[in-house]
Amino acid sequence: MRKRPLSFMCLTFLIIQGMIIIIRGGLSFAEMPASSIFQKPEGQEVYVTGMVYNKKTTSNTQILFLKNNSISIQENFMIYDSDFNRISIGETIQIEGTISHFDRAHNPGNFDQMLYYAKDHIYGAVFCEEILQSDGGGSKIKEGLYQLKIAWKE
Repeated sequence: MRKRPLSFMCLTFLIIQGMIIIIRGGLSFAEMPASSIFQKPEGQEVYVTGMVYNKKTTSNTQILFLKNNSISIQENFMIYDSDFNRISIGETIQIEGTISHFDRAHNPGNFDQMLYYAKDHIYGAVFCEEILQSDGGGSKIKEGLYQLKIAWKE
């Protein structure tokens, strides 16, 4: 180890990190917060107001990611919009829709949708039935970059 001080430093760092994880009680980032909306039964109608901070488009739906919503400040939502309404990133919208919970892995090694989205602090989805209100203001730069990304994919 005298000729390899960097190896010794890395090994020491890994041992310290392992001890910290053990002391803290392990890796528990997948714990779900107690949420008022996702304690409700699936399929129940809700009204959500929040700011769109990201969006994705699939072949049959548009997915809007909301934050700073009126239901709970700590949580973010995915909104499935099958009508492809023209919503810009940065816009604040109010929607009416139904709650949908993410699936857990039923067998070891299967995809765990709830764990996958929990790392981004997204704990559920709402299927949009109607957009009730939109402030019309959005980030032109972020929306332009998103449109460039879509054009680049095509």
